[in-house]
Amino acid sequence: RYLTTSWEIAADWGDEAWLRQELRGADALLANRFPCDWKQSARHLKALLIPGAGLPAIDAADLPAECVVTNVHEHAAPVAEYV
Repeated sequence: RYLTTSWEIAADWGDEAWLRQELRGADALLANRFPCDWKQSARHLKALLIPGAGLPAIDAADLPAECVVTNVHEHAAPVAEYV
C-alpha cells in the first residue's frame, strides 16, 4: 500500500528453465549467483541484487554492460557484538 512500483515481480525456486525465460525481459534479479551462461538471456538486466554481505563470486564480465551489482551491508556491528 505504501510502496509502489511499475515492476512486475515474479519468483520461482529452483526452476532454471523458468528463470532463463524470465531473464529475457528482466530489469533486476535478486540472486546469490549469476553463472556466466545466464548473460545471453539477461541482455536487459540493469541490477543484480545480492541478499548477502561480502564480495560476491561474480565476474563483472559475465554481466550485461550496464548492470550494477549491490549487496547488503551493515553487518559489522551486530557480528562484533555477537563475537
